[in-house]
Amino acid sequence: MIKIRILAKYSYKNNFTEFPDAEIFIEDQENLKGGVEEIRVVSGALIKNYIKEWNVYVKRILILKQNSPDDLLVDKEIQSKLIKKSNSLKSLLFQNLEPFGSIHKLNSSRPILFVTDPEFAAVPYEILPSNKNLLYKNNPVIRQIRSERVEKSRHKKKGILLVSNFHENKIITESVKEECYKIKEILSSKFKEDDLISLSDRNLTRSRFLEELPNISYLHYAGHSERSGIQFSDGEMLTDTEIGKLGLGNLKIVFFNSCFSGFHSKEIVGLAAAFLKSGATHFIGYSQQVSSDVAKFIGVRFWNKFLTGVAIEKIIFEMRKEISEKFGEGETATFTLCHFGPEFRKDKWFVSRKLFISALALFMALIAGSYLLWKNFNTGDVTNVAYRDIIKNSKSDAAGKIPLNENFENNPKSSKNLSGNKFHKAFKRNRKYPNYENDIFEEVKIEQPAEVSKSKDSVTRTVKKENPPSISKPYIPKNLKEMISEIKSPQLKNAVEKFLNEEHTLIGFEVRKRIVQDILQLDENEDFKYYQFKNKTGFSN
Repeated sequence: MIKIRILAKYSYKNNFTEFPDAEIFIEDQENLKGGVEEIRVVSGALIKNYIKEWNVYVKRILILKQNSPDDLLVDKEIQSKLIKKSNSLKSLLFQNLEPFGSIHKLNSSRPILFVTDPEFAAVPYEILPSNKNLLYKNNPVIRQIRSERVEKSRHKKKGILLVSNFHENKIITESVKEECYKIKEILSSKFKEDDLISLSDRNLTRSRFLEELPNISYLHYAGHSERSGIQFSDGEMLTDTEIGKLGLGNLKIVFFNSCFSGFHSKEIVGLAAAFLKSGATHFIGYSQQVSSDVAKFIGVRFWNKFLTGVAIEKIIFEMRKEISEKFGEGETATFTLCHFGPEFRKDKWFVSRKLFISALALFMALIAGSYLLWKNFNTGDVTNVAYRDIIKNSKSDAAGKIPLNENFENNPKSSKNLSGNKFHKAFKRNRKYPNYENDIFEEVKIEQPAEVSKSKDSVTRTVKKENPPSISKPYIPKNLKEMISEIKSPQLKNAVEKFLNEEHTLIGFEVRKRIVQDILQLDENEDFKYYQFKNKTGFSN
C-alpha cells in the first residue's frame, strides 16, 4: 500500500486566516530511500482555486448527464476534460516527485491511501493519473481524516439499521423506497428478523435514530441529508458535531447514500468525519451530488456484494467499473464515490481461507502420493512378492527339494537371520511388461545357513516356464495388432510400431498402448490420426 499524507502547513505570515499551504508526504515501503523522507510543499492558494474550479466543473457534468444520459459523445467529451483536470492536479500536487511515479507500475490490487487534513479533503484524489489512466480505474482508493478526537472502544453488535428519509420530491421518494425494499430483501437472508431494523416516514425521528445507533453494526441511510447533519421529517436536526461526540465503536460500516455525505472541510465537519470520529470503522458516501437512479443502483449492488465476503476496498473498486458500464464513463459517481476506512489489511476470513486452501492442497497431495506408492507396490518389482512366489511354488512342488527354515517361511522379511542366504535372481515379476498372463520365472539359487550348509539338502534348482514369451519386444494384444495391420499410411504405421517397440523414458508401455488404441479408434482419416499421434506422443521422425 502507498500512503500519501497531505497536511495543512500554517505559517506566521498568514496568521491562520488564509488558506494554508499543503505539505505532502509519500510513504511507500517498497521505495524507501535511506533515512530521508521526501516531502513537497504546495501553495494553498493554488489548491483552493483548483477546488473552486472543480466544483463548477462537476455541476456542469451533472447538467449534461441529466439532459443526455445515454449520449456517448457527451461521455467522451466529459472524459477528455477529466483527463486534463487529472494532469493539472498531478502537476499541482506532485510534479515530478519520484515516489508517486511508482504507482504507475502497480497492478490494480494495490490500494492507495490518502490521509488529509480537512482543508484538503475536497480535492478529487480519485482522478489522479495512474498508468496512462485515471487512478480510480486502476487502483482501490481509500481516504482517511486527521482528528484530535476519535472513539477507540469497540462493541460487538449484530444488527443493521435501514433508514429511509423521504424527500419532498416524489421521484426521489419512490427511488428511496425501492432501494430500501430491495436491500431489505437481500439482507433478510443473512440477518435475523430482530436484527434487521427499518426506520422511515413517521418512525424516523431524532430520538428513535439515536436510540438504535448503539445497538447495530451496520447503517444504511437512503434519502436526503445536509452537509452538516441530518434533517428529520418532524423538523428536528442532528448535527455532525453532535454525531462526532457519540461513542459509536460498534459501527463497522456506515453507508450514507445521499448527496455530499462524504464532504469534509475546515468549516464543516461533515457526516463522514463525524461518524469516523465517533468510532465507525468504514464510511461510504459522496463528495458531490448524486442522482437517485445511480444511488439506488450503488446501494443495492454494495450490500449484494458485501454478503459474498468481498473486502470493502475491492467492492468499491469493482462498483466504479459497473457504474461506468451502466451509466456511461461521464457519470460523476464513478469518481465522487468516497470510501473512508483503515489501512488495507487482509481480513481474518481472507487469511483463514488461504490457510484452508493450502491445507486442502497439501492433503490432496498426500493422498495422491500415497496412491502412487500403493500402485507402484502392487505393480512393481517388490522383493516380498518374489519371496511369496518362492514359498508358494516350493510348497506346491511335489518333489519338495527346496528346504526352507521354519522361521523364514513364517516371516519372509527375516532372511537377514540366514547368514548365508543370497537371492541372486528371485522369481521376479517382469516390471517393464506387466501384461503377461503369468510371471516369468528365472534361475534361483538358495544357500542354507552355515550349520546346514554341508547338508545334502543344499540344492540348486532351476525353474523355467515352457516357451516363455520373447522379451525383445513387448506383448501387444491381438486386437491392437489387427488395428495396426489395417493402417494404410506407411508413415503412421512405422511411427506407431516404433513408438510401441522402443523403450520410452517417460511413458510406460501400458500408457503407450492406450494412447495408440485411442488414436486408432478415432473416426477420422489417417492424416488426422498421424497429427493427433504426434501431438500426444511428441513423436518426430
